[in-house]
Amino acid sequence: MKPKPSLKNSPLKARAERVVKDIRRATRRHFSAEDNIRIVLDGLRGDPMPPEKLVCPMVERFMATDREFAKLRRRS
Repeated sequence: MKPKPSLKNSPLKARAERVVKDIRRATRRHFSAEDNIRIVLDGLRGDPMPPEKLVCPMVERFMATDREFAKLRRRS
C-alpha cells in the first residue's frame, strides 16, 4: 500500500495559503489618516468604548443589551 502524499510542502497547499492571505489582506478595513489619528488619540485618552463608526452592528447590539442588564442590576 502506498503512503499518502503529504500536503505539508506541496505547491498546491502553498498556492492555496497565498490565496487566503491575499483575500484577508484585501478585505481589511482601511481608515483615512484622520480616522487613524482619532483612534490613537481615543486610545491614549483612555476612552473605554471605540467610536461608533468602528463598532459592528452585532457588537453594538450586544453592548446595548449588556448596558440595559447593568441598569437593571443596579436598580435591584
